[in-house]
Amino acid sequence: MKIAASRILKTVYCLNMGALIIFFCFVVWQFLHSSLVDVLRISFNSVVLILLCYRFVSVIRKPSSLDTVIANQIMKALRTLAVFLMWVGVIAMVSLLFIKPITLAIFSGSSEPGLGMLPVLAYIGMAGILGVAGMFLFEVVRFVGRFAIGESSVQP
Repeated sequence: MKIAASRILKTVYCLNMGALIIFFCFVVWQFLHSSLVDVLRISFNSVVLILLCYRFVSVIRKPSSLDTVIANQIMKALRTLAVFLMWVGVIAMVSLLFIKPITLAIFSGSSEPGLGMLPVLAYIGMAGILGVAGMFLFEVVRFVGRFAIGESSVQP
């Protein structure tokens, strides 16, 4: 069964991918100011950054790039879990914009967030990583679906 990706799913996927691209930009920029010993790290991170940018552009340009072939109910459940995790990642990214009101809502006893922002930022950051895990799981489900279709086309 083939499931076409909606425009909203593509937007959520691209937002998570954009966050990952920004992360790798910071990593590459940090290693550029280090010694020549880190040339291997710079090259590896640069290759990952280029591949992420390629995937980002291919999702935006090609309408069917996130379509999924579902082989069984387990793959359908894993795809649903992956989409849910990507949504959690996007919600965490948006909530980082409102960190001060969230902190003041949790720690309502003071008028300044102060040290309370540290645990709130840590937990929201951990929730943001779930979006990347959801992207990875989504790609694994797509790969398994392609492999299952490849096997079924070989059989008589």
